[in-house]
Amino acid sequence: MTRLSQYSEAFWGPDFTSTAGFEVLAQRMKDGRHMCKEFEEYLKQRYEMENKYFKDLLKLEKNMKTKEDVGVLEKSWNKLKQEVEKMVQIHQDAAVNFQKQMEDVKKFNEAQTAKKKAAEENLKKYQSNKNSQYTRCMNNHKNYKDKCREKDTASENFSVLRSSVTVQAKELEKASKTKTKAEDDAAKAETAYKSSLDTLESARDLWEKEMQASCNMFQSLDHDRIKFLRESLWISLNIDSQVAVEVDDCSESVRHVLEHCSMENDICTYIGKHQTGTERPARIVFENYYSNTDTLGRRAAQAQRSGGQRTQPARSNGVTMSDNTYATVDDQDDLYATLRSPDALTVASSDKMLIISRPHTAQMPAELTVEVGQKVHFIRHMINGLQVRLDDSNKFGIIPNSCVEL
Repeated sequence: MTRLSQYSEAFWGPDFTSTAGFEVLAQRMKDGRHMCKEFEEYLKQRYEMENKYFKDLLKLEKNMKTKEDVGVLEKSWNKLKQEVEKMVQIHQDAAVNFQKQMEDVKKFNEAQTAKKKAAEENLKKYQSNKNSQYTRCMNNHKNYKDKCREKDTASENFSVLRSSVTVQAKELEKASKTKTKAEDDAAKAETAYKSSLDTLESARDLWEKEMQASCNMFQSLDHDRIKFLRESLWISLNIDSQVAVEVDDCSESVRHVLEHCSMENDICTYIGKHQTGTERPARIVFENYYSNTDTLGRRAAQAQRSGGQRTQPARSNGVTMSDNTYATVDDQDDLYATLRSPDALTVASSDKMLIISRPHTAQMPAELTVEVGQKVHFIRHMINGLQVRLDDSNKFGIIPNSCVEL
């Protein structure tokens, strides 16, 4: 498995509205801020300790009087007083250094917090916009499908009434108006759906760019924080070593750990343990209502249930037919009328298999695209061809008679 080294590669997810990657990184920034605060508190207490200690030591040194004695005892005492003076200065310098470090850590943490807050607020704005546009787009998608269903229902009702011999002109006119209104509503719904898709894609693109920039910003802050804390810890331990040689062994053991500290290794280790995924959300694409096989199947089933068949001369719709050819209209548009002719290609049942001998590209939603050599199952004769089903799927539609051979 490839070891990831960039936040911008590891904190995405396929869920379009997911914020998991951002939340993980935000928690990482929060934990880093807390660590800086804890280190700042540590330096503050060390400053207070060293400051109190040097003041107590100074008071002790002033109480030490120069002794006038003889021999080695006098030199030892006077030398002790001199060394205590040096120790006062050492601890005073240590207090000053710890205070300076504490102020540096505080400033660094405040600067990082400001940058992180600005990046998070900006990203949340784009995230909120993307999610709101997604909700709007899904609502328009649902409305588009509903309007398409209403349009199909109105068209089918109008076709049934138009084919009826007992229909009144007023009733037919009302059905025609309903059909026209349904078509207009469906067209408006489709326009709104496509428009919301474009807006959503724009929002998603802006969010993705901002997420990428935020990931880079968070990684930069994390890199700087690790580097800063490593150097600050090193300095504070050096102060300890200068103040007291006795604690140098402890300080050295910590330094051994710090020597192995690497910004790159820390980042890669963190990514390996907490990554949320490398796959980014795919764009939402337009779904054509009429390309759905289930829709065609429902329309065919409705045609079989509608009843009210009557025999009439069949219109050819561009297909040459003899004078004794008749079509049975199954209360559908002429496009779906069943063709029964003694001169037509005779197939016993839908179990018959046909082989495509000439390719055909669908020109209408009810037609089927086929290639040479494909096998299809015969369903029934139509005015403008054969209704068939692909052998390797549930897709079915109409193809010309000349496309197949038994």
